[in-house]
Amino acid sequence: MSSAQQAVGRRLGVVTVDQVVSGGSNVLASVLAARTLDPAGFGRFSLAFLVYVLAQGAGRAMICNPVLVRPVQAGRRTRQVLASGLLFGLWWAAAVLLAAAAIAPLDRRFAAALGVLALCLPLVMVQDLGRFLAIAFREPTVALRLDLIWLILMVAVVGGLTVTGVHSLVALMAAWAGSGAVAGIAVLVRWRAVTVRPSRAWLADTWGLAWRFTFLFAALQLSILGLAALVRKLYGAATVGALLGAQLFIRPYSTIDAALTGSAVAEIAHEAQDRSFVWRHIRRITVVATVAATINAVVMVFLPDPVGRLALGATWPSAKQFLAPLAVQVVLLAITVGPRAGLVGIGHINRLVLLNVAFLPVLVVAAVLGAVWGGALGCAWGMTAGWAFAAITWWLAMVATDGRPAPPPAVPHRPRHSRSRSVPASRGSVPPAHGSAAAPAGTPAPDRPRPRPRPAPVPSGASQSSRRVASPAPRDAAAHW
Repeated sequence: MSSAQQAVGRRLGVVTVDQVVSGGSNVLASVLAARTLDPAGFGRFSLAFLVYVLAQGAGRAMICNPVLVRPVQAGRRTRQVLASGLLFGLWWAAAVLLAAAAIAPLDRRFAAALGVLALCLPLVMVQDLGRFLAIAFREPTVALRLDLIWLILMVAVVGGLTVTGVHSLVALMAAWAGSGAVAGIAVLVRWRAVTVRPSRAWLADTWGLAWRFTFLFAALQLSILGLAALVRKLYGAATVGALLGAQLFIRPYSTIDAALTGSAVAEIAHEAQDRSFVWRHIRRITVVATVAATINAVVMVFLPDPVGRLALGATWPSAKQFLAPLAVQVVLLAITVGPRAGLVGIGHINRLVLLNVAFLPVLVVAAVLGAVWGGALGCAWGMTAGWAFAAITWWLAMVATDGRPAPPPAVPHRPRHSRSRSVPASRGSVPPAHGSAAAPAGTPAPDRPRPRPRPAPVPSGASQSSRRVASPAPRDAAAHW
């Protein structure tokens, strides 16, 4: 194995560890909330955390994912990237504050928790953006440090609250979100952007990518919400809880999936012109993902009842039936990691959008047909069939590209300035040729050809290299979007 391949493997390992730390800190925050708050307080914390998850997903679609696809441009314009991320966080913070103000007459404690989250949200989103910048720049250890800062600060502050006997929802939210905000300040210090002003420059320049990623995020979330609503309508809330509870057991692989996808997109975007590297990396991450998913699936299928009851309590008997179809879904999802990352990394975003437009209706229809055939369990197996369709179509789409970057779209030539002006017929019109119709009044006179400027003389002793034109700077794989 070459040194370059070893470096890629090391970066992938660090990204995986970073994803584990990031996901573990969120799980730890939920566990601490469950242990220190009453059931109603834990419910409020979970709702506020859901608001953060939605903001994080939207921020990744609008700001972070374009960074992975355009790592070279992001490296040259890091301050603009952070400025756009800060502006997007401020937009979300304003929306959360408005929601808190509307909820305040009904639930003051929940409104106060939302207010604390809104105050910290811009810097918390900058922290997540810093992780993506570090991965895009092939510096995953920086991302790991940022997540460790958040985790260590949160544990220290929550420990102090426990010692002092403070167990309020607002205090716990301040400990969790405030620690993330401090990690966000560390991002600004790391890239010397402490004094940066919010700006939409990066968002405007990458809008062609941003709206596509946002569409994919919104379509997937709406499809999942629609399926959950369908299951609840047909079989009740208890069945929905059992299905969602069973999905908790796929979280170990979900962590690895996120790490593999993010790291692979950045690596492929850097080497998009090297087809052999693209295919080699796609095969590599697919094998790694499939092995991890298979282990996760085997553990799910043969999970002992005591462990299931410890994790889900009274929901375990109902959730147990969904483990087999979910285990197959995990393996199918792992098979699609390679083509998903490959299509994004080499700039075929339009193909990915079209694939999702075709996949999501198939997923919904398959789930409905499965529900008609076999109830709630049939619905789960129908979703599995939908994921099998996705695995086949995504691989076919990747093979169709042959690993080549997406070509830039043809842009029609438009002169920067037009020298022709409408002038009166008596002064500027050109008399028509013999036998042709007379030109109407106001017809612009044709431009006279300008003489081409002569190049500057080159000294006789100059080398031939001085006569050559400099080659253009390298572009990202998706820089034309």
